[in-house]
Amino acid sequence: MPRAIPVLASFLLAASAAAQVQVAVPVRLAPVAAPAPVPAPAAAIPKLSSLPILSALPVASVAAVPLVPRAIVAPTVGARAQPLAGALRPSRRLRLVITGPPGSGKGTYSARIEQEYGPVAISAGALLREYARDKPELQAIMNRGELVPSELIVALMRARLAQDDVRDRGFILDGFPRRAEEARALEAILDELGTPLDAVVFLEVPESELLRRILARGRADDNETTFRERMRVYRDETLPVLELLRARAPFLTPSVAAGNAERAYVEVRRAIEGLSR
Repeated sequence: MPRAIPVLASFLLAASAAAQVQVAVPVRLAPVAAPAPVPAPAAAIPKLSSLPILSALPVASVAAVPLVPRAIVAPTVGARAQPLAGALRPSRRLRLVITGPPGSGKGTYSARIEQEYGPVAISAGALLREYARDKPELQAIMNRGELVPSELIVALMRARLAQDDVRDRGFILDGFPRRAEEARALEAILDELGTPLDAVVFLEVPESELLRRILARGRADDNETTFRERMRVYRDETLPVLELLRARAPFLTPSVAAGNAERAYVEVRRAIEGLSR
C-alpha cells in the first residue's frame, strides 16, 4: 500500500503537466458575426423632435421623452374587456367615430358597443389623462375645458390605431376628431392603414340634460363653469367637423335624448345593426 502513493502522485503530476500544456496551446476562434439589427416596428413611437413644436405647452416639460409612452399605446389602454361569447357581431370589423357634446354618453355607448360588437373603444380623453398624469401644465389646459394641441392628440391616436388589437378588431373613436385639422389627420391615418371608416355615430342631447349628467358624474373637472367652456369649444370647433365627417362615412343619428340609458342604447344598437343590411 505505501508504494501506491508515489505512483498515484506521479500520475497526478503527469496529468497536471498535460493539462498545462493543453491550456498553453492557442485556440483560433472563428469570428462571430454581429447580430443583425432589429427592425423598427411599423408604427414607430414618435418623438417630440419629429413633430411640430407644441406651442401651448412648455417644451422643457416634455423634451427628451417619447411623445407617446409605450404604456399609453399598449393594447390594454383604451381597450376594455374582450367581446362576450355569443355577442351579436356584424359581418365585418366595425370602424366607427362616436361624437357629440360633453355628457352625451360617448364613453358609455362606446363601452357597450365594444362589449357587444367587438371594436376597441379608444377614448381620446383617457389617452390624454394618462399622458398628462405627470404634466401639470397639460392637466391645467384640460381642467379649464380647453382642447389640447392637435399635434399631441393626433400623435397619440396615430400610435394607438396602429396597434395589433385595433387592426384585428376595428375601433370606435370617442372624442376624436374635435377640430378640422384633426379630421383631416384622421383621414390621412386611415388611408395609410387601409382602414376605411364605416360610420359616424352622432349623439344629440339638450344642453340642460347634458349639464345634469355632467354634475352627476363627479369627476374632478366636472363643474358648471368647465361645462360651459366645453360647450363653447364644442360649438365653435367640433360642430363644424361634423360636415367633414359626414362626407367621409354614413352618418348615424340615434335618438339618445331620453334620460333612460338602456332605452337610448337600444336606439344606438338599432342604428349600428342597420349598417349590416
